Amino acid sequence: MKKELKHIILQLFPVFFFLLISCSEQPSTNNDKKLIASTIAPIEYIAQKIGGNKFSYKSIIKETHSLHDFEPTFNDLLTLNKATCYFTIDLPLEEIIVKKVFNKTPEKCFAVTKDVQLLQGSSCQASHHDNHNHNKIINDIHIWLSPQNIKIMAKNIAKKLTTIMPENEKIFQINLTTFITEIDKIDKINRQMLKNHQGKKIIVVHSAYGYFLHEYGIDQISIEDATNHITPSALIEVKKLINETNLHIIYTQPQFSKRNAQAISKATNCEIITLNPLKKDLLANLKYLGESFYKNFENKEEINEKKTQK
Repeated sequence: MKKELKHIILQLFPVFFFLLISCSEQPSTNNDKKLIASTIAPIEYIAQKIGGNKFSYKSIIKETHSLHDFEPTFNDLLTLNKATCYFTIDLPLEEIIVKKVFNKTPEKCFAVTKDVQLLQGSSCQASHHDNHNHNKIINDIHIWLSPQNIKIMAKNIAKKLTTIMPENEKIFQINLTTFITEIDKIDKINRQMLKNHQGKKIIVVHSAYGYFLHEYGIDQISIEDATNHITPSALIEVKKLINETNLHIIYTQPQFSKRNAQAISKATNCEIITLNPLKKDLLANLKYLGESFYKNFENKEEINEKKTQK
């Protein structure tokens, strides 16, 4: 009986989905705002800065979720189906979403990445255990952490929102100008703080900060390929790297386990600091990243001075 009931439910599921989709496609009332959807919160933030109160906004991946293993829920798909426009950033998972939700309305999808210069994924990793990946070129997906890229995407978003509501073009342009001014102000402060640290490195669990660091001539060393646990050989390699570069901070993020960072920290006395590349408030996050990396380098120099004095 249970098997038969389960079989009936599975057969009726597509019907329920169709009915829900059909209901969600009913015309909106005049009081409803058009929904602008995005995959991640930082893109939602940019859209909101440009569109202001003219639209409603929704992103489907929470700040603490990983982009690399995220799967949209049924409710996520329903939400996206209601969107007037879906802003994408060329993530692999977005291809799946477009096929599932927008196969009949591809015009609703808009890639905000036009004219954005892509960087290859981190090539400076502490350990390489997967020989199959050595020759595989993968673009870094964290494009929203570059001040210059943010400005490019903001301009693309402003153009798209203008096509949806041409009567508000002037408002969108004013918002865009204000937003770019805010970005330039933070970028100027970061450049001033980090100008004496070009050519230096930071150590991270996951290589999420390439675009941000590239702006200021800094590189990241990722330990993410040290497998799910630290092997003795990998630990020796990372310890050697830390000793050679005198790095004393390991940056981790809430989307990934701290286990690797904690193992290395225990062996090297490195401090662990958590950063979040998916924080919605993009301007505040740019400022925080700049300050965090600046303090990293300044503290490192203080430690070196103390060692020299001894």
